[in-house]
Amino acid sequence: MTSTTTSDHKPMIDFVPEDVLGKRLLLTPGPVTTSPTVRAAATLDVGSWDSDTTDAVRNCQRVLLDVVCGGRDDLTCTLLPGSGTYAVESMIGSAVGRPGRLLILSNGLYGERLKDIARQIGVNFGEVTVPEDRSHDPELIDAELSKGGYTHVALCHVETTAGVVHDLNAIGDVARKHNVRMLVDAMASFCGYEVGPGKPIDFDRAPIDHIVASANKCAQGLPGLSYVVSRKEAIENAVSPAHSMSLDLRAQWKLMQQTGRFRYTPPTHVLLAMEQALLELEQEGVAARASRFQNNQRIAMDRLTDLGCHVYIADEYRSHINTTFLYPSDDFDGFFDAFKAGLRREGYIIFPQRVTKAETFRVGAIGHIGPAEVHGFCDAVARVLGRA
Repeated sequence: MTSTTTSDHKPMIDFVPEDVLGKRLLLTPGPVTTSPTVRAAATLDVGSWDSDTTDAVRNCQRVLLDVVCGGRDDLTCTLLPGSGTYAVESMIGSAVGRPGRLLILSNGLYGERLKDIARQIGVNFGEVTVPEDRSHDPELIDAELSKGGYTHVALCHVETTAGVVHDLNAIGDVARKHNVRMLVDAMASFCGYEVGPGKPIDFDRAPIDHIVASANKCAQGLPGLSYVVSRKEAIENAVSPAHSMSLDLRAQWKLMQQTGRFRYTPPTHVLLAMEQALLELEQEGVAARASRFQNNQRIAMDRLTDLGCHVYIADEYRSHINTTFLYPSDDFDGFFDAFKAGLRREGYIIFPQRVTKAETFRVGAIGHIGPAEVHGFCDAVARVLGRA
């Protein structure tokens, strides 16, 4: 595929990237580059339980349920303060009771974090682990569930360690066969993959009880707010009191349904930014946003491959959220430190650590960026590599 140049596209940002706070572009799988209007919304002061705050809660719930999820009557949404990991822990601790047993699917850092959470809060679990560059095999899951005793399956929809996406619907077929419910960490994918019948996230096919995400990924909001989309039946029957007072999902849901309030001090500035971000998502549409992310990824793959940075994950397993590239150097340690520092000087931030077993770096396709910004990043990579 031949990629067009930066000048062929209208930029989504109104500044030239440079190594100055507020003048950098994030090419990470979260946090992401945000729009000026989202950042501006976060500058407003509102009262914790004032109608400004409760109205923002209701607006966020409306977009997440009606726009993203298609207005299903059997779903509900709970907002939680904190990073996505807070919501994941709340979900696991509130969904899996003492008699329950969780099967955790892992192929990267965030699958391992699911195990860490379960271990820390005393949830009984088993596991199926596959290599970081592969999606989960439904046959392996079927074999483990056939042993019996499991009540829930938990996994990351998109494991951004290597940029692998899992087929929730195929896994859902296996879970339904064994009468097991699903808990999904969709931190990096919700609002960036479509929801609905025949779509990547299909509540009719997959027995998903709860799916969690955070503001600072595909929703293009700011860090500090997470949310859980739940089947009403599942949250009505969730464990409460839960393992943690502040992470009691059912208690927060009940109060939020009744009053629109958080149980404790809400992250008001981040909430207002999230409200604005979701209004912008409503205007763009989830399908259009997913398409934009896919196009961002195609441009990065085309251009970086031409520069000697080869894609690590095969097409059949690769998510469009982020892409891992093999290092174009035999000197991993020396190369990567100089590479990320050089990109930072150009005004572009990539994730600053190697997180895969293979020697790779990650390039995110999400956030308030489009072709012009991705081409600008690739131009910077060429300059840093001395191949401009």
